[in-house]
Amino acid sequence: MSTAQDRIPVVDAQPYKDAMALFAAPVSVVTGRDATGRRWGFTASSVSSVSLDPPLGAVRPIM
Repeated sequence: MSTAQDRIPVVDAQPYKDAMALFAAPVSVVTGRDATGRRWGFTASSVSSVSLDPPLGAVRPIM
């Protein structure tokens, strides 16, 4: 059985920094795929970088 840690993709620091630098808008659409490949998304009022090692981001959903 795999753990959540086993499924975390490896991200290089520079591309992660470059991607986070593009979030200038006050509202963002966050999209992704779950473990089964199903697509999902939501609108966030805030997107920010938390850490480079490990690469972590924080989002605040609009309620």
